[in-house]
Amino acid sequence: MPIPSSCVNQISTPAEETIDPRWTMNFAAAIDDFNPRLYATDQGALQVHPLYLGYTEWEATKQVMASVPLTDAERMRGVAAGIVQTMHQPLRTGMHISTTARITALYRHSAGAFMEKTIETTSGGEPVCTTLFRSVMRGVEVDGPEVAGVAPLQRTPFGDAPTLRERIVLHPNACHVFSECARAYNAFHTDISVARKAGLSGLILHGAATMAHAVSVLTKHFADGDMTRIRRIAGDYRAMVFVPGAIEVQAGAAVEGPLGLYVPFQVLTDDGKSAVAGGELVLSA
Repeated sequence: MPIPSSCVNQISTPAEETIDPRWTMNFAAAIDDFNPRLYATDQGALQVHPLYLGYTEWEATKQVMASVPLTDAERMRGVAAGIVQTMHQPLRTGMHISTTARITALYRHSAGAFMEKTIETTSGGEPVCTTLFRSVMRGVEVDGPEVAGVAPLQRTPFGDAPTLRERIVLHPNACHVFSECARAYNAFHTDISVARKAGLSGLILHGAATMAHAVSVLTKHFADGDMTRIRRIAGDYRAMVFVPGAIEVQAGAAVEGPLGLYVPFQVLTDDGKSAVAGGELVLSA
């Protein structure tokens, strides 16, 4: 059924949690990130991977999407299209966070209804992260006037050739491990019968997992694994990543900018398709 444009500005109630060492370490383990900063509980509060926020973001998003009149079959056809995640302060264990999701744009797309959500995370009333999350409800119409999204940020061009390549093997259980350790459960990613009902030939990795792998690789190479330096993560999700398989994270030439170091990147599938395009990681100096 068509999505009414009156859904725009619907907002969730807050999804809250206190960031716990167990779950932050589980998240790192789910993407095979062996960065010792993410496990050293004997050194005080742990650094936390920014994509860890996907849990409360997903909980808030599910809640606001429950107000959108879609059939179960239509909900299964929703796919992530990209994110722009801006960190206002680094995450740390022990931090209590509160996350709300608001539908902020809805417009027609050649593939269906294109929706944008603005997801705000705070701690003690102070901003922690703002994520612009884009998705497409494939084959779904929009009922009513379109509501335009925000103008995309200018991103650093990738250039002619990568300055860094790193291949990551995705084992047959990659979707299941990420689903449980990142608390990002969606049968679409872990149940082959559900995936086939959605028209897929196999299981596909969560877009957040693909992006998290890329962020880990780039932070290791450009920031000595210091997650507190991450200021912004951006990228557009394109080709599906089938599991088992592999991806290759590629970085372009990094440049200095107003916020620090701007690292353009892309992620390719095992057969050379673009899984993440127009990627950019911004690191403070």
